[in-house]
Amino acid sequence: MSAGGPQQAGGPNGLKNGARGIQMSTIKNKWALTLSLVVIAAAAIAVTAGTRPRAVGRSAESELGQPLTPLLIDPLAVRSLEVIGFDEQSARARGFKVAFDASRKRWVIPSAFDYPVEATQTMATAAAGFVNLLKERVATDNTQEHQRLGVVDPSDEASTATTGRGSRVTLRDASGKVLADLILGKGVDEGTPGAITRKYVREAGRSRVYVTSAQMALSTRLVDWLNADLVSVPSDEVRGVEVVRYRIDESTGKVTNFSRLALARGEPGAVATSPESPSPVFKMPGQPPVPTAPTWTIESEPEGSLGAGQSVDATKVEAALGALREIEVIGVQPKPANLAKLLAGGGGEGRMTIVDQANLQSRGFFLTPQGSMMANEGQINITTRDGVIYTLWLGELAIDEVAKEQAGGASAVASPAATSNASDATQTAGEGSAGPGRYVMLTVSVDEAVIGPAPTKPEELLRLEGLDAAAAKEDGTPVSDGDKAALASARQAYLPLAEAHAQRLRSAREKAAQLSARFADWYYVASAKDLDQLRPTREQLIAAPLSPNDAPVEQESAPVPPLTPLSPSVPSAPTP
Repeated sequence: MSAGGPQQAGGPNGLKNGARGIQMSTIKNKWALTLSLVVIAAAAIAVTAGTRPRAVGRSAESELGQPLTPLLIDPLAVRSLEVIGFDEQSARARGFKVAFDASRKRWVIPSAFDYPVEATQTMATAAAGFVNLLKERVATDNTQEHQRLGVVDPSDEASTATTGRGSRVTLRDASGKVLADLILGKGVDEGTPGAITRKYVREAGRSRVYVTSAQMALSTRLVDWLNADLVSVPSDEVRGVEVVRYRIDESTGKVTNFSRLALARGEPGAVATSPESPSPVFKMPGQPPVPTAPTWTIESEPEGSLGAGQSVDATKVEAALGALREIEVIGVQPKPANLAKLLAGGGGEGRMTIVDQANLQSRGFFLTPQGSMMANEGQINITTRDGVIYTLWLGELAIDEVAKEQAGGASAVASPAATSNASDATQTAGEGSAGPGRYVMLTVSVDEAVIGPAPTKPEELLRLEGLDAAAAKEDGTPVSDGDKAALASARQAYLPLAEAHAQRLRSAREKAAQLSARFADWYYVASAKDLDQLRPTREQLIAAPLSPNDAPVEQESAPVPPLTPLSPSVPSAPTP
């Protein structure tokens, strides 16, 4: 029996049970391996799904090739453009808007106190860049990718992202209907340096991000929307420039560091017949005249006129005049309504209020008791051939928050080749591209002396007119036919001259009135560097070196009355 036990246990049944156990174990191990592989694969898929820029469903395929702005068909239908950018330095959104004011029938910048601009063509060009944008490719549906692609809504206060914010561009028609509302992000890096022609973009309120060929070139810098020329005067139309420098010591009421530099353009002479002629125009026989460099004369205080052997370097004067049309306007701020009316000659409330006085002085401008304007950094007077005088009053440096806001603007939406990140185009707050800004006031007047006196009637015309007037009386002697013909001839010679003079005077006055109305409402913030180029020193303009006798003379500061704006022409509030 003892022999039979082991034999029974190791018999056929035992072998079967052992084999079955081994088989079950193998099956369990296979299932475990398979399950592990499934888990690993799932994890890999999850990781890939979380990192790939494209998580696209089948519905995206039907959108490809469709317009991003289907409601925007005609660029001329756009009557409002708003751009919201994000300033990463201050971690806040910045807005810029241009809109058509139907009541005043003009374009204005609401984000700059409704400053009027000529923006018809600029708006049409800007809007045209959004007309044919297509959904070329879907980048992602994953909102976690928005920051990396630079399409986080800059106006989303719920988001904590301080980077990766895009530029939100909204276009509306005259009724306020939204024609396009897009968030433009970074440029798409397609592997070719300097060849970024596409941007990531998404529709506001949707999570899906597209790739599109963005060819728009939209600026949100105020200077790019203002009238191109603050003082639109060709340099060859300038007859004279006067640079008056001084500083106002507000604590003592004194004018210090006074100097004056006056430049006058020489009048053209007769046509020259040889290159040696000093005439500003040279003419070879049989050829059209060739103008040469204009001549300039100079007077200055306290130095006086030029010394022996000295002359004005005309090329340097022309360079300064060329800078006149290159002044960069960084910002604008409105004057109080009453002050603006007074300065424009519109009457206002009849006197300057304490609020008006404080508003002027806070920006570096003052009126003396005699009604004369003064500015902290002096003035520049530019006289043109038509008798119009532009005066630029140079006030304080603009360091207030409004000036900084306008200088920075919203994040600029540059052409895609310019930058791969919209925030890269944001300008440094408080400065234009040419440095810090300075407050400027512009006034316009007429110098009738430039136009000259009205032509004097010839004595013969006066005599003939006397005969004609006497003949009109009841007992008057009739004018002979010869005198009648002579009178008609004299009038024909005189009247066109008189009318031409009167027309020049009317034109100058009308132009001055129009420009005064344009400038009266506003303080301008212009590049201090550009303004400095308009006022060269005597030493910079003289071609020959200064002699010891021409050294500047120190001038003692002269006291002036207290700088409270009091003027018979611009009355002010009584001093409390």
